[in-house]
Parts: sequence; structure tokens; C-alpha cells
Amino acid sequence: MKNAPLQSLMAAVILWASPLLPMQENQVNAQEMTCQETVNSVMADIRKQGAKVTFRVYDNADYQSFVGARFENKKRVNGLFLGLGETGKSDAIAKTIWQSDDLIKDYLTQIFPRCGGTGIIDIGLFETEAIASFGMDDENRLGTEQCYDPEEQIPGRISEIYREWDWYCAYVL
Repeated sequence: MKNAPLQSLMAAVILWASPLLPMQENQVNAQEMTCQETVNSVMADIRKQGAKVTFRVYDNADYQSFVGARFENKKRVNGLFLGLGETGKSDAIAKTIWQSDDLIKDYLTQIFPRCGGTGIIDIGLFETEAIASFGMDDENRLGTEQCYDPEEQIPGRISEIYREWDWYCAYVL
């Protein structure tokens, strides 16, 4: 025990100097991006490609009950709309982005994990009726909105079936 003062001194020096020491590779000291930062990052990527993009958050009580009822969600009840394009050259680039399943899925897998209250993300093309809707349930299963003739079965669904005009729709894996 005669080395106890020396050990105490060394421990104090290590604690004092620890912020100055290089971090080990397996330690994580970075903060995760927030939902807003993630959406901003996705929008910056879209703009970098030359397309215009806008977004809107749907978080009112009516929308929350709409999402909650479709998915029986308790946590993921808000919606997010990304509008791609505007006019001119931006439209062609926006359409290319919108048609890229891999790119859209990449954006979704960035946004949904960081935006835990978001249950639906709609992505649409400016001044068209082209909208793709994606949903995530409270179990973090990602699905796309698909509509069927009333006579057809809806396989792999993660949401309740709901009616849109003459079609029956659901979010499916």
C-alpha cells in the first residue's frame, strides 16, 4: 500500500490528460444526427444533384390519427412530404431521382431511423400526380403503399387495408 499516493497521483494525471489523449478506434464520441439534420442532409444531396426539393411535416392530430389507424402505431404517427422538382431542367433530374428505387430507399433508411415519430414519408414530383408513399410501423418494418383491385389479396402487408377510390390499399414489405 505504500504506492497508493503514487497511484492516486497517476490516476489524477490520466483523468486530467484524457481529453488530450487519442481515442481508441472502437470508442464512439460522435453525436448522432437529429431528424432535422438528417432531412437537411438528404435535401442537400438532392440539391447537389441539381433538383429542387421542398419538405413539409404533417404532425397535426388528424394526420396522426390517420397514420396511427393505418399502422396501429403508437410512436410513429407523423408524416413527411418531400416534393421534388420545380420547372425546367430540375424536373428531369427530379424524375430520375424519383425513379431510382435504390436512391429513394437510401434516403428512407437515413430518415426513418432518425425520425422516430415519422410513420409515413411521401415523395412526389412537382406539378404531377406522381407520389410514392412509404410507411414504417412501430416494429421498424418499411413498406411501400400499394393498391389492388378489391378482388385481389394484399400479401406482406404491414398496415391495415384502407380504401382509396375504387382500390384497396395497404403498405406492404
